[in-house]
Amino acid sequence: MRNFLMMLVFGIILSGNLNPNTATSEQLMLLPGVGVAKAQSLMEARQKKTIQNEQDLLSVKGIGPKLVEKWKPYLIYSGATTLKPGPNP
Repeated sequence: MRNFLMMLVFGIILSGNLNPNTATSEQLMLLPGVGVAKAQSLMEARQKKTIQNEQDLLSVKGIGPKLVEKWKPYLIYSGATTLKPGPNP
């Protein structure tokens, strides 16, 4: 938890990719603008329907175009999630 709070204070540098269909709640919360509520919404949405693209993400409660734009560099829709905090420059 302490590391997570430090990342929030100092900014997060991420490396890897995130599959919204398989990512854990903790991995989802690495994305900019995602807290507990949005992570929960994403997890509920993927139980109803596989998230295949940005349009599917936009249909999730609380997710808008600005957030999806920030996530684009990290998103994949198949394969394993490898997203993790990267080293600070």
